[in-house]
Amino acid sequence: MRLNFALIAQSVNIAEDGKVEIYNPITELSASAVPAVHSEAAVVINFLTGDTNEHDLGIKIIGSYNKDCICPYATKTKPAKSVNEPTGHVVYLREIVLEEEGDYRVEVYVDKKLLATVPFSFRIVRVSCPDGLCERR
Repeated sequence: MRLNFALIAQSVNIAEDGKVEIYNPITELSASAVPAVHSEAAVVINFLTGDTNEHDLGIKIIGSYNKDCICPYATKTKPAKSVNEPTGHVVYLREIVLEEEGDYRVEVYVDKKLLATVPFSFRIVRVSCPDGLCERR
C-alpha cells in the first residue's frame, strides 16, 4: 500500500469528469471559546493498494495529548480499476467537537493499519474590545 497524499480541507468538490477541487486546506482551526464545534471537514486520501479489492477504511481524530478519539468513521474503499491505478476517497466529518487548545491529528487506517497522519492545531482566539465597544450580554 502506498500513500500518494492525505489532507483535510474545509470543502471538496468532485466535478463530473472526476477532477477533485480542494478548498481551504486545514492546518489550523480557531474559535473564541471551547468547546468549539467545527461543522464539517473533508478528509481527502489518495493511495495505491496494488490490487482491485475492497478494503476497510477507518478515520479518527486524535485530540491533544493523545487523550481523545473524536468522530471515528469506518467504511469500505471502492476497488481500484487496476492494480496500478490509485484509488481516491473523500470522507466528510461533521460536527467535530474540539474541547481544548492543542495539536490534533487525523489518522487514516486501511485494513486496520495506519496509512497516514495529518496534523492540525486548534487555538483559542482572544477577542479584544477597544475603547469599551464590546459589551457582555
